[in-house]
Amino acid sequence: MTVYVKKFRERLRPPAGISANDSGSFIRSGSIVTTISLFYLVLTILNLVIFWTATGSNQIRLITRNALLESQNISYEILRRLQPLLSDKAWANQIRGTNVEAAALQVKEKVMGSNSENALPIRGFEIISSTNNVLFSIEQTARKSLPPEEFRNVLQAMQIREVKGQAFYGVPDILKFRVIVYLPLTSAGVKDAVLIASISMQSVQDEIDSLITLAISMILIMLLVQGVFGFFIFRKFIRPVRTLAAGAVQVGEGNFETRISVPNRDEIGLLAHLFNRMIGSLKEKTTQLMDVISELTKRKKEMEIDLELGESIQKEMLPTQMTSSHVRASAYYKPLTKVSGDYYDFFVLPDGSIGIILCDAMGHGVPAAFMTIMAKIHFNSTAFKTMSTASVMRKVSKELEKILMGTMYLTGFYIIIEPDLKLRFTSSGHMPSLLMRKNSNEVEDFTTSGFFLGIASGIANEQDETQLEPGDRILLFTDGISEARNTEDEMFGSERIKQFLLDTRDKDIDEVKDLLIQTIRDFANGFPIDDDITYLVIEVGAAETSADLWVTARRLFEENKLQETLQVLDSIPEDKYLPSMDLYRAYSHMRLSDFSAARVIFENQLKNFDDDFEVHLNLGICYLRENKITESVDILKRSILLNPSSIFAHKCLMAAMHKQESLLEFREILSRSLNYNVANIEFFRFYQKTMEKLS
Repeated sequence: MTVYVKKFRERLRPPAGISANDSGSFIRSGSIVTTISLFYLVLTILNLVIFWTATGSNQIRLITRNALLESQNISYEILRRLQPLLSDKAWANQIRGTNVEAAALQVKEKVMGSNSENALPIRGFEIISSTNNVLFSIEQTARKSLPPEEFRNVLQAMQIREVKGQAFYGVPDILKFRVIVYLPLTSAGVKDAVLIASISMQSVQDEIDSLITLAISMILIMLLVQGVFGFFIFRKFIRPVRTLAAGAVQVGEGNFETRISVPNRDEIGLLAHLFNRMIGSLKEKTTQLMDVISELTKRKKEMEIDLELGESIQKEMLPTQMTSSHVRASAYYKPLTKVSGDYYDFFVLPDGSIGIILCDAMGHGVPAAFMTIMAKIHFNSTAFKTMSTASVMRKVSKELEKILMGTMYLTGFYIIIEPDLKLRFTSSGHMPSLLMRKNSNEVEDFTTSGFFLGIASGIANEQDETQLEPGDRILLFTDGISEARNTEDEMFGSERIKQFLLDTRDKDIDEVKDLLIQTIRDFANGFPIDDDITYLVIEVGAAETSADLWVTARRLFEENKLQETLQVLDSIPEDKYLPSMDLYRAYSHMRLSDFSAARVIFENQLKNFDDDFEVHLNLGICYLRENKITESVDILKRSILLNPSSIFAHKCLMAAMHKQESLLEFREILSRSLNYNVANIEFFRFYQKTMEKLS
């Protein structure tokens, strides 16, 4: 619930980047005005480039072409005016050196004209010899010779005339708006002369100035048009959007009185209208949700109080230690949340045996804790009714299945340590437990096959047993230990647990309990443990003194010395080892064929252990041997319901029902039992053989 409330409050906050303190910076860092302004700037530059490419370049080409034609015409006009001189041999001799100045003045008069009407647009001219001597110049500061790059043009003009017959050679000077014409005056002489005339292109400059003026005017007009259009867009679109954004910021800050005024009658106006309606609805919904949050917060606090109470109750119902004359146990319990899905308990049984149960419920939290409470109730009422660990697990599973309806389950491991240190155990889908014997350097796994508690209770559980010695240690634990992980995603695993038990075998079990959780935390290295952790460290002490007689009685029974067995059993105090003693008495009477005495004992046992398969089976055999067929059939049917996998129980029932002449009903019972043993090959073979005999 805390998570849902937190998520809702986060959704009420403004989006990232918009708040009362920094909404302006959010707009400046991504303003629509800036975006559109940049767009317009790019668009303007693009328009100018297109305009200049389409018009300016063509205009420049035309101006350049006109300038070249004009300079060519002027050059031909110079040739026309100089033609009389060029054909005069006397003038040619003068220009070569006899009277250069007089010849040059004649050229000046021809080229420059006698009045303004026939003057050519020539800024100046020089006459250069083929030996790079300035023969004449109208400039006041005349040069004596030309620079090499200019003299190369002189030689080029002379070469073109000789090779191609071209009368002149022109070189444009764009920066100074002029064309320099190189015109050879003489040829085939030792000292030829070349006229260098600088023709002014003032018209080109004027046209370019006009073009630039036109371009600037067009740019200004385009900027003005774009500015007007941009202002229209701002008024029509951007300003309403900014108004909406400002209103959204106000609403994001919790001001539900804000209203947006947009005069547009288009989609933006519709958006503003819907936005105003949304604010009113949002205010109403927010008020309702805040009321819900307030109520949920109140309930959350109540639940937290209840959980704390549940945590306290759950801890109180779990003992931390257990000490008897032959067993010591120390427990560690750490739930993932306030309440846990792990459960354990200790039982001091009527014969002095110690029963220890450890369960791990599916899931975590309250549902899992509920299952553990149900498990505790039923284990407390069942553990004292039978010495069979398998029977206890079957009975509890059956009762839990009635409550859980097969939707949830627990795993469990139940052990009984008798006063003579015999260990009996049954697992219901739980992970194997560990046994470290005092005189061994190995740690053993021990478990049995069995199904979960609360599901398919008709499937039989198995019981196994082993003999313990003083100093042996047992570790019962849930998967929160073995599945603890570190930062490398490596599990702690059962092998590390085994090594830990060997390394701490000389330490007291209370110290072992504390060291184990510290070892797990060191292994996790800060990585969170995501499961409940529960484990029981159990140490076996010395067998009770009176257990010697009990051991002797069992040894005599195994040696089939039945009368001696009964005598030793009668010498043991009545409050010791019940009901196990009565079972051995009954078994001894059965072997002695005293089925009547055995029946009386089993009938008494049945009053206290009405869910014990062994008691039902042996009582049914006693009835059968006493020829009480009806009673035998009834009690054997109940034994098969308790353990549908028992082939021997089915054989006994078949014998009884054969005498009752009701084998057809037995066929139906056998078929129903097969449904519980679909994976049991041995039972399937028994079923086939029996059906063949009955047919």
